[in-house]
Amino acid sequence: MQTLSFRYFGRVGHFMRAEMNASALSYPVPPRTALLGMLGAILGLPKDCSSTELSDAQIGLRIQGGMPLRHYHKANVRKRNGIIKAVSVKLKPAKSGTTWDESDASGRGAASQVTQEWLMNPDFEVFVGSFERRSWFADLVARFDGEVPRCHFTPCLGTAWMTAQLRKKHLADAVPMPEIEHAVETICRTDQADPPSLRRLLEIKYDDGSSPAVQEIRLPRIVTEDRIFSQADYFMEMNGRTIPLKTSHAWQFENRVITFL
Repeated sequence: MQTLSFRYFGRVGHFMRAEMNASALSYPVPPRTALLGMLGAILGLPKDCSSTELSDAQIGLRIQGGMPLRHYHKANVRKRNGIIKAVSVKLKPAKSGTTWDESDASGRGAASQVTQEWLMNPDFEVFVGSFERRSWFADLVARFDGEVPRCHFTPCLGTAWMTAQLRKKHLADAVPMPEIEHAVETICRTDQADPPSLRRLLEIKYDDGSSPAVQEIRLPRIVTEDRIFSQADYFMEMNGRTIPLKTSHAWQFENRVITFL
């Protein structure tokens, strides 16, 4: 399967957790649903169509340079008819947690402050392939003809104003590998690996004597047009190092082993 890899990075990112009803806590990495939206922005797909138009997309994710640092930021939001929207910051903002009523004739509703969790300098490598070699993949490859892709809409790191930068890395064939233990470089679904315990993974030693910083994390994987999410569990090495896993879903991409979300 022909696969494209590119760097996906920026100054700040925020991937809102699915269980949040307002922008607050962030996933530490972009889930597959967010990556589908980013690909849709590159290709110029209508809003909320990425999940159906790119349903066959095989997407892998690797952390580069370790887990992003986190910054907690107070954001002003305005609630009107049960809908929360961002508002401009006042010249003299109220103290944290203060709610003030501005439901005047303008109908702008009440405003308050919430805490947003930002990822600082997030940096990832994304792998994209298609078993069926559909037209969207050919368009994606064509848009990455140069080092910097030609994007239809501005790609972001979760939130519209958090602009993302993209840099092409490789275009090569990904080859399926046999079911043995592999040193997997990407985040891997737990149901695609011979179930090791986290305890066993943490007991493994690298050449320098350190142990993997493995976390099991639940991330959205599929989203419908009605914004209904289906989630999956993943193993993630928080420093971006390889994880030794026995799996029949590994692919060799150049001289590396990857899996898809």
